[in-house]
Amino acid sequence: MTVKNDQFFLLSRLLGSIDYMVMHGFSEKKISGLSHDSRTCKPGYIFFAASGCHVNGHDYIDKAIANGASTVIHTERISIFAEGVCYIQLQDVKRAMSRLSAEFYDNPSGKIPVIGVTGTDGKSSTCFFLYQLLQNNGYKPALFSSVWKDSGKGIRENSTHLTTPDAIEIHKFLAEAIADGCRTAVIEASSHGLSPATGRLLDISFSLAVCTDITSDHLDFHGSRAAYIDAKMNIFRQLIPGGSALVPVHADWRPALEAVIGDDQKIRSWSVELPDKHGIASVLKPNLSIVIENFSSTGIEVSILSDTFSWAGKLPFVFFTQVKNFAAALLAYLEFCIGRFPLKTLSFNTMEAVKGRFKLLSAGENGTILFDYAHTEHAFLNVFSDMRRLYPDSRFIAVFGSPGERDASKRVNLGRIAAEYCDIVILTEDDSRSEDTTGIIKEIKSGIPDSYKGTILIDTDRRSAIVKALRNSTPESCILLLGKGHEKTIERRNHSVPWDEEAVVREALSAVRRKPYA
Repeated sequence: MTVKNDQFFLLSRLLGSIDYMVMHGFSEKKISGLSHDSRTCKPGYIFFAASGCHVNGHDYIDKAIANGASTVIHTERISIFAEGVCYIQLQDVKRAMSRLSAEFYDNPSGKIPVIGVTGTDGKSSTCFFLYQLLQNNGYKPALFSSVWKDSGKGIRENSTHLTTPDAIEIHKFLAEAIADGCRTAVIEASSHGLSPATGRLLDISFSLAVCTDITSDHLDFHGSRAAYIDAKMNIFRQLIPGGSALVPVHADWRPALEAVIGDDQKIRSWSVELPDKHGIASVLKPNLSIVIENFSSTGIEVSILSDTFSWAGKLPFVFFTQVKNFAAALLAYLEFCIGRFPLKTLSFNTMEAVKGRFKLLSAGENGTILFDYAHTEHAFLNVFSDMRRLYPDSRFIAVFGSPGERDASKRVNLGRIAAEYCDIVILTEDDSRSEDTTGIIKEIKSGIPDSYKGTILIDTDRRSAIVKALRNSTPESCILLLGKGHEKTIERRNHSVPWDEEAVVREALSAVRRKPYA
């Protein structure tokens, strides 16, 4: 992607948008690109010496210059300067990276409506449902989520583990989407991405902001649930004038939203009712409601009613949680239609679930296998309760771990919740990173009460743990493989291991001499 407007090539024009303390070696330069990775720098690039948990960007300044960087933006004091290079010292590299990325790519979020989706769980599914609704009804969308991305040239997998990319990549992505004829962009926004500490989304303007729900996660980064909620509220702080905030009708964090929403912005809500909750009055009337009439193995029969739309029929999902995410996407679609294009007759028959979420595999003598990305307490409760509703008499076997270098406070509760639903709990690795897998497993196991009457198995190798689950299964079993979902690697200390959970399962089924039906 190249910048077409010459004014954004000039260093002096870019620097007019940031506050800096000290500059050394300034001369007018044409900037050809931006990077915070010294390996990707080229002649004419600005290098941002950003620091993370494990890397200090200042250690790579010389490498960036050797690769062609003509400008270095940094925070630490520098005493030796390379000839011909402009050094700019300021207080916050990531904030500057966000601002300069927006300027360099000509502020793309001001030129295309951006729909942001945040929340603790359900972000990827809501994004993908909304993407399909827009695409199926002739309104070409771009998509950037933790699973899929499409800048207008076709959908492909997101190969990184990042829900929200860095500021340079997100502004570049939006500029490419505009160039490729996209008429809107759907972006998954994590709490990290919305935090000023990372600066990833600081200069994105949202036309519509959706929050699936906020429970608790990433407290290692945010420090408290209040701070976590406040980070999520940034998506609403960045709403354009006249924009809409879409939230669950019963959100307990609604006061935080009302404190930041503007007088010219709207709050819209949705609800999903279970069959046994029909007729229960709500204090707040939702703008869209989905009433579940019947669960079945071929779909869920529902009635949908909104201010502008009504429909009754069968959705191609089997899990309650999927309907909740679909409700958020549908309300976002209906809200986005207003004033932009006439509402067409909607068909939901071809709607697909996002990869690695609530994927069921019939495994013959080994019962039924579920693949899901669940890794938070709330997601665990959703998965287990949905599976128990679908398979009320089955024997549950869960295989899971918990990511290293991430919020450790949830580990105890993951063990406790699994013990409530499962006959066998097999604790194994997730992305342990620099942490010791055995230590993580010990923390999870501490949440399983002493009164638990099921079986606890421990295997630090995930492939071996899956084989154990299969060997302990019967035709009436449900094996729940949690935490990896769509991901293509397992992150171990200092290296990544290629991983495809479904492929591993199919291979393991052959190893135990039991073939899947499908």
